[in-house]
Amino acid sequence: MLHDSADSGVKGDMITKINTPLFTGMAEANAKVSIYVDGVLSGEAIAGDDGVWNFQFTTALSDGSHDVTVKVEDIAGNTASSSAYNFPNRNAKRKNQQ
Repeated sequence: MLHDSADSGVKGDMITKINTPLFTGMAEANAKVSIYVDGVLSGEAIAGDDGVWNFQFTTALSDGSHDVTVKVEDIAGNTASSSAYNFPNRNAKRKNQQ
């Protein structure tokens, strides 16, 4: 789910230094995708005709690991949820940084 452009560590390790990362995924065409971080709704996206959806965080995520869950609702109203996806964000400034 973490877009390749946001995977700022070793490619494929799914660790990011970007505090407003881009997430991407596949769903049914035109489905509504709700993105939850640590159990709180962070935003929504609409899958394109090809099923691809993208979500760019606009609020900075805090440093540390986060559980991201995606809920998808198709145009018929059927819903499905992903398992929690955990990824570390290592960008927030620490108190000892100057």
